[in-house]
Amino acid sequence: MSDVWSGNVARVDRTQRDLPARSKAVQALIIHTTGSGIIGKALKANADPLDYAAAYYARPKSYASHYLVGYDGTIVGTVPENVTAYHAGVGKSRRRLYAKGSDHWRRFVAKGRELVDTGQIQSRYDDWAERWPGKASPLDLIDGASVNSVSIGIDLLAPLPGERHPTTQIMWARALVIDLVDRYDLGTVAGSLVEELEIPKTAILRHADVDPISRSSKRGGWDPPAYAFRALCAQLGVESWPEPLQS
Repeated sequence: MSDVWSGNVARVDRTQRDLPARSKAVQALIIHTTGSGIIGKALKANADPLDYAAAYYARPKSYASHYLVGYDGTIVGTVPENVTAYHAGVGKSRRRLYAKGSDHWRRFVAKGRELVDTGQIQSRYDDWAERWPGKASPLDLIDGASVNSVSIGIDLLAPLPGERHPTTQIMWARALVIDLVDRYDLGTVAGSLVEELEIPKTAILRHADVDPISRSSKRGGWDPPAYAFRALCAQLGVESWPEPLQS
């Protein structure tokens, strides 16, 4: 089996994990941020953050997306597209909560490895409910027992302390998304302009969309940050959140 990579990849760091070949059709792209912890470790080691993150995700026991996008737009291929990457798995306990519907799972928060019932719907999930009106849970977004088996993961390297995801990084993530949407028939790509793209909202998901319990804080879904995801969706012409009702 030959590895499959996007033509946008500037370099490839093949994972050292023994991962299964993909057996199901790709339904969605899932956008992540690496989180600030790995950036802190890179700076402490006086290492380039992208190099450090790429090496970290290539380790035998590391979870990783298929792609990692650096600040300058450099794209690292971490796991081949035709292999199932473990980047957005939803545990059995959370799946059971999601299966019981919005009024149930939105009462729960994750505290360490425990899921705690607060007894009332939590505001931290409001952005999920606003983004997916009419949906009962993340299980309604992807048709499959395993999110990882039907998705391709894209990680944005987390910003340096006190900074935000650079525009160049978002623009190259856009180029990668367009290529993947085109090759996996997730939408219509007639050219590179927004006016020539038709990509359904369910084709571009946040990690916080498919597993809000593990990827939301009191401020809402954080993986990836709302501003970065909105910027990417704006570049793609995809609705990120419904427009507020006009009074």
